[in-house]
Amino acid sequence: MKVAVFYPWPDILERTSGASIRTGQMLEVLREKCGEITVISSSSGNLQQGNIKYVTYRNSYKEPSGVRRFLRHLPKTELFFRP
Repeated sequence: MKVAVFYPWPDILERTSGASIRTGQMLEVLREKCGEITVISSSSGNLQQGNIKYVTYRNSYKEPSGVRRFLRHLPKTELFFRP
């Protein structure tokens, strides 16, 4: 199973806030159950840790449809809806 996690703040790797700590805990549980996990966040840099791939995504305020455009490039699955 493939999972995508969208995390809108840059501290997912540092885990310095409550949200990043809880998301990190969720990722640890998913790591054991999923084949491939992609975390899309505004962190600085791309990184692979086992089956978890961290991908940087920057959206411009001038272009609110940036996330929608990004989603179109993800592979289509039965569990994932693309606008």
